[in-house]
This record gives sequence, structure tokens and C-alpha cells, in this order.
Amino acid sequence: MDYKIILRHHLATLAFRTNYAIKDAQDNYSYFSAGQGVRPPGEMLLHVVQMIKATDDNLNGNTYIKIEIDGWENIISEFYIQLNKLDNTIKNLTDVDEDQILKLYQGPLSDAMTHVGQLMTLRRMSCDALDGMNFYKEDSIKIGKFDF
Repeated sequence: MDYKIILRHHLATLAFRTNYAIKDAQDNYSYFSAGQGVRPPGEMLLHVVQMIKATDDNLNGNTYIKIEIDGWENIISEFYIQLNKLDNTIKNLTDVDEDQILKLYQGPLSDAMTHVGQLMTLRRMSCDALDGMNFYKEDSIKIGKFDF
């Protein structure tokens, strides 16, 4: 299987799981504090957005400029914008060595997925738990589908 398909499917899965973690969250969820040293969900999602942007900048040979975004809805919107940009970059990659692909997968893409799991945990801790989901039966995860 082509590495682009795997990476793009990972991005689609990241979008799907993130959407599931944040959909219909209580108004104060983005500020929920689990304790000292734990990022609230808003900061955590912003970190994911910054990682996605940094990854896209790196793949395009651009200097990363950190973005700051205020407001939960703005962070969510920027998440999907940056995910679309990275998806387009990966779709159009031509000259990438295998080591770079492996580092991309084991680094920022896996880290982003870890943070989405943390968003789910924080959702549960904030007394706003979601039902579980059987991802084997889920048919909504489609490559290039980031508009939830």
C-alpha cells in the first residue's frame, strides 16, 4: 500500500476522532482543568493545530511560524484548515525518503492522535462522557474528509 494512502487515512482518522471527542461538548469544556501541569482541552487542541502546521511547513520547506488562536470555535476551525493543508501536501508529495515518512508517522502524527485520546479522557473527567464507538463498524472515516 502506498505511504500516501496510509498517511492520509491517518489524517482522516485524526479528524474523525477529534470531531467525536469535541462534538457537543459543554460550554466550559475547553477550559476544563484536570490539575497542575495538564493542558486544558483548548490548549491541547491548539497544540495539535500547531503541530499539524509545523509538519506541513516542514514538508514544504517553509520556516515554521507559531500561530496563536483565541476561542474554542476558532481553534476547531483552524484544526480543520491545517489538516486540509497537510492532507494536500501529503497528496502532492513527490520526493520523500522512507526515513522521513517513518519520522512523520512516529512523531507528529502519532503525537496528535495521543492528544486526541487525552481530549476524550478530559471529556470524561469533566463529567461529559461520550459513548464508546466501534471503529471497525464506522464507515465515516474517508480520506480527505475533514468537514465534520
